[in-house]
Amino acid sequence: MFAAYIATAIGGMTLASLPPGNLTVFWLPAGVGVAILRVLGQRGAILVAVASFTANGLMMGDQGQVLLATLLSALVDSLQSWLGWALLGRHWDTLVGAPVHDPRRLRALASICLIPPLATVWLLPLIHDLAGTAGPLTAHAFLERTSMLLLADTSGLFLVVPVIVAFSAGWPRMRLPAALALLAVAQVAVSAIDPLLAPLALLGLALMAFIFQFPGAAAGNLVCATVMVVQAAFDLGPLRGQGTAQAIVVLNLTIIGVGIAVLYMGLLQDEQHRMRANLRDEVERRTRQLEERSRALAASNEELEQFAYIISHDLRQPLRMIASYVKLLDTRLKERLAEDEHTFFDYVRSGASRMDQMLVSLLEYSRVGRSGEPMVQTDCRAQVDEALQYLAPAIQEAQAEIRIEGDWPILTASPNEMVRLFQNLIGNALKYRAPDRAPLITVSARPTDGGWRFAVSDNGIGIDADQFDRLFKVFQRLHPAEYADGAGVGLAVCRKIVERHGGNIEVESRPGQGSTFAFTLP
Repeated sequence: MFAAYIATAIGGMTLASLPPGNLTVFWLPAGVGVAILRVLGQRGAILVAVASFTANGLMMGDQGQVLLATLLSALVDSLQSWLGWALLGRHWDTLVGAPVHDPRRLRALASICLIPPLATVWLLPLIHDLAGTAGPLTAHAFLERTSMLLLADTSGLFLVVPVIVAFSAGWPRMRLPAALALLAVAQVAVSAIDPLLAPLALLGLALMAFIFQFPGAAAGNLVCATVMVVQAAFDLGPLRGQGTAQAIVVLNLTIIGVGIAVLYMGLLQDEQHRMRANLRDEVERRTRQLEERSRALAASNEELEQFAYIISHDLRQPLRMIASYVKLLDTRLKERLAEDEHTFFDYVRSGASRMDQMLVSLLEYSRVGRSGEPMVQTDCRAQVDEALQYLAPAIQEAQAEIRIEGDWPILTASPNEMVRLFQNLIGNALKYRAPDRAPLITVSARPTDGGWRFAVSDNGIGIDADQFDRLFKVFQRLHPAEYADGAGVGLAVCRKIVERHGGNIEVESRPGQGSTFAFTLP
């Protein structure tokens, strides 16, 4: 950093030697001094003073008066860097954390770049006048030199301070140095072809802002400005032959204006990149939460199913014992019991039988998905035929007509569960048939978007619409036990099977006109 300060100072003073003299476009040491203090703290002010004294001494010589002017100029440069460093620390949180559109960000940058030069550069013409190292200091010359120094130091701070802010968290990408080198080479090449083509470097600055966000914009501005200073020092590039104050001022203001636009573009890209990263992190976090909750829910369901299996399986043995001993007592005490007491025993046996039936149904419900049977290619029509074989006695008793319609697919499914699904739905159609007509049951299949729709329709007693939400719940019966046997678990089993296969089940029905239970499978 010491060498960088001396090199940029010599380049700036070389440019200032061009006619009419004391003029330079950028005074990069103003920003380099702030960078030194940012790294070293207050003790960096001594290093800045030594670097400034060395650079001025190399350019101006070591005569007595010149030496005094060099020493005083070095102290002024050190004071300016110290002020810039203090203001940078004061506004650091705003520069780093404020939103892109927050006007405080631009105000903070303006104060860091303007206040230190305003407080110090007016001393330099006075120092050189007192030391006799410059021409006569008239009021006009004082204003002109002070204005040029103010623009130069402001530009130097403006070019370096954003780089300090951008790279405070470390070098952003390994590709950035190569891109900066390519930008410098392109600027030199374009200027060598024709100085009027130099503004094409703005395209490179825009690309740096879009690709590398704010660090690329800040570093790109600095590289372009440095190349321009070096070119001017060797009488090359767009400043070749430009010695008038007007040309330098216009170029200075142009670079600052373009630099602000490029920095803003970089900030916008930086914010967009950060928002995408935050969105990606949030999506990943929510995904992990959903996965964790899914695993917890699966574990909870597994425990509940295991509990239901244990309860339904293990409770049947003592229940059968109760029913057996009640029957034994009723037989032995048959002659001693009154008629109503026999009725009480009948209630006990009936309740035990009913509870045993409920436990069997609960056991069936808990076994869905637990049989260990793999999903295989299954001919759905063959599963319907197998279900009809099991239901053959009930079909014959009810004198029901069964119709099979549609094109039946081969799907990846559990064969036994598909048989149970069709058996339950067709069995319900047989149970809840209308007393005044023979059952007509239609089982159909047809393709739909992304899957297949299966339906079991009947002409039975139908269901009220306000009862639909109870149909697929465990132990929910819509009709008394005297109408049809069962525990109210069959449709709950159907829903569980369908959902396990990735589908859904629904019902359409009107009282007295029959019902249609339809389910879809992928």
